[in-house]
Amino acid sequence: PGVDDPVAPIALIAGRIAPEKGTDTAIRVARRAGLGVCVVGDAYDVTYHATAVEPLLAPREWLGPLPRDGLRALMARSAVLLLPVRWDEPFGLVAAEAQMAGCPVVAYRRGGLAEVVEHGLTGRLVDPGDGDGLGTAAGPGRPPWARRPPPPGTGGGAGAPPPPAPSMAGTGDARCPAPCPRILPNKSPGTGNRASPHTS
Repeated sequence: PGVDDPVAPIALIAGRIAPEKGTDTAIRVARRAGLGVCVVGDAYDVTYHATAVEPLLAPREWLGPLPRDGLRALMARSAVLLLPVRWDEPFGLVAAEAQMAGCPVVAYRRGGLAEVVEHGLTGRLVDPGDGDGLGTAAGPGRPPWARRPPPPGTGGGAGAPPPPAPSMAGTGDARCPAPCPRILPNKSPGTGNRASPHTS
């Protein structure tokens, strides 16, 4: 996908599903922001997934792990990547990949994310624990930073204008499959496994 492809009103939540990643917080933030939910990654902590994450998900909102090219394609179609991590992650690989795909990142200002995300340019950083701040940054009325074309060679042409931010009106029932089947038609939802190396 390039910068001219439509952006779906979907919040992408990517990475292993574990308490330190704040997956449950990201899902709640997406709902409050009026965005659909798409969770990509292994159920690394099975108990956490079963008790804190799965009850928040509608059918087909969890895709399991994806190969990197599939994840980048999904990033290019998603309105925002949410990263409410609960620890000082040394480097935000998923955040870096999202920005390369032209997907803005909304995250807590901690660890390597404070270095990877250019606040006000490629995303927004809020104080750790400020779920309301995350929702405000990800939701309606986001400023122009909320979409920018990826650098040359990553899916968009040099100097190509970013597409307009999608309307968030009436998106409460948006589901992960809105952008996913056209990108990954053979991917079955919820097939995560602990051993997959694809989504960290």
